[in-house]
Amino acid sequence: LQARLDGVKPAERLALQQAAVIGFVFWDQALAAIDAQATDALPGVAQRSLVVPRQEASFDGVREYAFNHQILHHVTYDTVLKRVRRGYHAAAAEWLASLSGARANDFLGLAAEHFEKAGNADRACEFYTRAAEHARDRFAHEAALGFVARALALMGESEGEGVAADAGTAAAAAAAAAADARPAADGKATPLAETADRSRLRWRLLDARERTLGLQGRRTEQRADIAVLEALAEVLADDSLRFEAAWRRCDIALRMADYVAMEAIARQALALAERAADRPLVLRAQQRLAIAIGELGDWAAGKALAEQGLAEARSLGLRRIESLFLNVLSVAAGLQDDLELSLRIDRQKVLIDRELGNPLNEAITLGNMGETWLQLGDYLRARRDLEEGLRLTRGVGDRAMECVPLLNLTQLELRHGDAPLALAYAQAALTIAIEVQNPEAEARAQCASGHAELALGRHAAAAMAFERAYAVAVEADTETQLDSTAGLARLALAQGDVAVAMQAVERLLAHESGGGTLEGTEGPRLIRLACHQVLERAGDVRAADVLATAHAELQALADAISDGALRQSFLNDIPEHRAIGAAWAAHKVPE
Repeated sequence: LQARLDGVKPAERLALQQAAVIGFVFWDQALAAIDAQATDALPGVAQRSLVVPRQEASFDGVREYAFNHQILHHVTYDTVLKRVRRGYHAAAAEWLASLSGARANDFLGLAAEHFEKAGNADRACEFYTRAAEHARDRFAHEAALGFVARALALMGESEGEGVAADAGTAAAAAAAAAADARPAADGKATPLAETADRSRLRWRLLDARERTLGLQGRRTEQRADIAVLEALAEVLADDSLRFEAAWRRCDIALRMADYVAMEAIARQALALAERAADRPLVLRAQQRLAIAIGELGDWAAGKALAEQGLAEARSLGLRRIESLFLNVLSVAAGLQDDLELSLRIDRQKVLIDRELGNPLNEAITLGNMGETWLQLGDYLRARRDLEEGLRLTRGVGDRAMECVPLLNLTQLELRHGDAPLALAYAQAALTIAIEVQNPEAEARAQCASGHAELALGRHAAAAMAFERAYAVAVEADTETQLDSTAGLARLALAQGDVAVAMQAVERLLAHESGGGTLEGTEGPRLIRLACHQVLERAGDVRAADVLATAHAELQALADAISDGALRQSFLNDIPEHRAIGAAWAAHKVPE
């Protein structure tokens, strides 16, 4: 290869060297930006098969070439004198930085590399930041993290800054950031604009990384980055940035089902947004507060807050925030057993998600719709939306949200009698729930595994899963403790141990007699059915009352469904509903 390079004309050799600085793939206009005469040599080196013209270029109006071999590219690059490389890299960087059009953003990282090799750290940091933001928006997680690390390294910060931090991170970061504004040793103060620009660039970098870490469920690292963001917001004395940092903490609380913390942080964010006099921020905080209030048991108040926010978002034309409030109202409708209303709201929402090109929110909406179809017994449409939601969720790399369609697909496969596949879905959800530190999802996944193991006749494994679900649910104070208790009752009944089954049922009955409800449980009718079946097997007179309550609730829900076909699927295609109906028909006393 070296001999072939030595054999070309001097002008061709120079053009090859300049092209090698651009990269293994290069463009005629980029080459011309380095040397206007260099493109004249391209036909000759192409004829010698040193470079190969490509049929399709990455940009309109340019010709794209590639070196014939990676080794040829490296050998040629190594022949460029170090003292002239920087100038070539600088010219290539400026050409890439000037690009516009649909694909220009895909080359921000390459522009940053050229600026870095040209010795222009400031421009390199700016372009690495833009590249990280672009990668974040495309859900290219590893690329985003890589660009952030490169920029922070150029800024004199270690790749892991903010990652392995403890509770003192915020104070340490604030001190470090404030140091930028202190007078230098010679007594001359650093210009304020320069310090603010540096802090805002760091904000943008950590903002991109925190969002990416959040989707990956890397909570420890995510929290550390938020601590630094909070410190930077204080240094910049910016209420909008203070709000954003609070919003991120609120989002972690939501994804970890810590609704008490979520409410407190949402109220802090709301106060910051109001102080900043920014209505879109106020509405975002209000949406999070509505969810927290609802999840803590007051869905009437949460719904009212969401309805008011929805009206304002629509009046201001804030489509993304409109979608967020629709999500609250859909969840509220579902939890209040108005499944048709939940579907109508989600159908509105998914159109907005698609209009905005937001696959992250579209995946969540499809998952919610699939769950509602499942609750109605329409398994064809449930499978369609759940599988598409799972595909989109995996496509954007949202690990925490992946649990939702997986858990619903578990239930779907159990109803179809495919217990092995149901167990596979449940175990996948469990792995993710533990990874992203969501105890609510972990409890649900353990309980779902218990149901699958029970269906497979593996009683020891089922017992272990139900018991683990119960322990996690009690620790997290979630309703899954009732679902898992009912699972243990069903398991004991399957084993013929009526006494143990009765112990579980007594706990469930005591819960209700003490003023508790089954609201928020995964399978309220399955819980009622389990209680009835155990009581009936034990010859307990309360069996009839439990059955009457289960049937009355079931019939009331069915009567509220206006669509006749859905009403029938709700009554006949959901196993526990069908069993309650059959038991009622066998037990009711003729008039």
